[in-house]
Amino acid sequence: MPSLLKKLLLAPAFFAALALGAQEKKIENLRDFLDSEIAAGKKEIVVPAGRYEVEDKGGAHLVFKGVEGVTIKAYDVDLICKQTSCAILIVECKDFKIEGMRVDYDPLPFTQGRIVAMSDDKMVHEIEIFDGYPDTSRLSVNKYEIFDQNTRRLKVDTYSMEKLEPISKTRFKAYKAKHCLYRKFQNEEVGDIVVTANFSQKGRGGHAIYISYSKNVTLKDINLYASSSFGFFDYSSEGLVYDTCRVLRRETGDIAERANPRVRSLNADGFHSKIAKKGPTYLNCETGWNGDDSIAINGTYHLIMGSQGNKLRVIANGKSLHFDESHRVEIFKTDSSVEYAIVKSVLPAEKITAEEEKWLYSLSIYPGFKEHKTFQNGYDVELDREVDAPRRSMILNVNMIGNGFKIKGGKFGNNRSRGLIIKCGHGVIDGVTIEAAWMESIKIAPEWFWFEGGHTEDLVIKNNTIKCGAGPAITINSPKADSKGFGPAGAHRNIAILNNKISYVSIPVIFATSVQDLRLSKNKLNVMDDGYYMHDYGGRHMGTDCSEPVTLINCTEK
Repeated sequence: MPSLLKKLLLAPAFFAALALGAQEKKIENLRDFLDSEIAAGKKEIVVPAGRYEVEDKGGAHLVFKGVEGVTIKAYDVDLICKQTSCAILIVECKDFKIEGMRVDYDPLPFTQGRIVAMSDDKMVHEIEIFDGYPDTSRLSVNKYEIFDQNTRRLKVDTYSMEKLEPISKTRFKAYKAKHCLYRKFQNEEVGDIVVTANFSQKGRGGHAIYISYSKNVTLKDINLYASSSFGFFDYSSEGLVYDTCRVLRRETGDIAERANPRVRSLNADGFHSKIAKKGPTYLNCETGWNGDDSIAINGTYHLIMGSQGNKLRVIANGKSLHFDESHRVEIFKTDSSVEYAIVKSVLPAEKITAEEEKWLYSLSIYPGFKEHKTFQNGYDVELDREVDAPRRSMILNVNMIGNGFKIKGGKFGNNRSRGLIIKCGHGVIDGVTIEAAWMESIKIAPEWFWFEGGHTEDLVIKNNTIKCGAGPAITINSPKADSKGFGPAGAHRNIAILNNKISYVSIPVIFATSVQDLRLSKNKLNVMDDGYYMHDYGGRHMGTDCSEPVTLINCTEK
């Protein structure tokens, strides 16, 4: 070896340069890097491992619009969002894939503290915020939850809170709504852990990963640790795949020092799909410790103001009806019966009148509809057949409710509401574990309050393990508009509940109404003496005196 070359190879500077060359190129700005790679026509983009703190730009931290045929591999990549707004926005994309990213927020969209004092009637709590969590400047009464200081599980059903009153930067008082005084079961104690949502900065907020008007998008190996609202939300899309995507609370390996590990993952639903042309596929996904449902799949009902023969006056829920000529629609009547028809024509008509609006907002519906003036545009809808649909009935496009969905494998639960709430069909729930949902573990039903539908045709629920919830394991119903009772068989059709293992405290374990061609086979039910939660529930909250593990009302069996 020549002496000069030998000296170069042995020099420390050479080895330093060699090590630097072996490393991935450092990225100063993750958003600019991804934008430039896509603009350059790259079809596979590899993001170097590392932690990337990204600022919000235009309401989101990373934005992908009109991207087609691109795969982004981001294993061992931490996306740290610096504002509590959308983390990843995907719009009008096709055959697009993101793999391997971990998503978190700094600051967090919630704060966490300990109850240090409470009134004798438990109607007022005083909370000291733990070091490392946001202060009292943006407190919200939404999603106020109490976790046991020892088990770190939800301790009581979620209370309605009237107000939160800051005392200092690190201490506040929480006042329950007056009706909570009459609740029999209130077992919180001094020392228990409280978590509550924070308001986002003006003009920001929303869901962490939001996909809209897209087709064949795949998210794989994504871990999400926080969100102001939903974790993964898709709107008016089709053929989406969530493969091993997880909603987790970050108890270890946190991005900041905290005096007490997190008890919450995110503030609302883990996964939420709305008006999908073809429902999503969830493969081995996971949610836990979030502030609402694990998975929700639904369509959007619009309001029927009245009918005459085959013509309806309809007020749109939002900017459009999501259906047009030749589309098949479901008409959900106030008595909970269901009819189907084909649309012959849709014509613009008079906007909602003052009388109609006053009547609408007198109903028990989501208050945000009034706040945001959601129902405004009127339409005359002609059907291919006569339908007697009284005022307050609802209508939707049956091909935009998430039909064709699949939920296979995965683990869900440890949340304040439902495990899976499904308002569509032609799908399967297979091999799922649901543990410790506070309400129903699986609910199949439309909802008048949210204007969410529709009804289920062709669904298989099989090979699942459901345990330790505070509500029924499986509920299927079609409620009347006044919430008093359920409709006749036929609102839901062809549902099979097969080979599930269910260990439960609540009676009934399975509660089904309004189903035509219901099949139950080889299910193993164990009514437990002691559950995961302490509560005073049971069959009473179903609105019927149920004492058997399986209750079928207005069902026909197949």
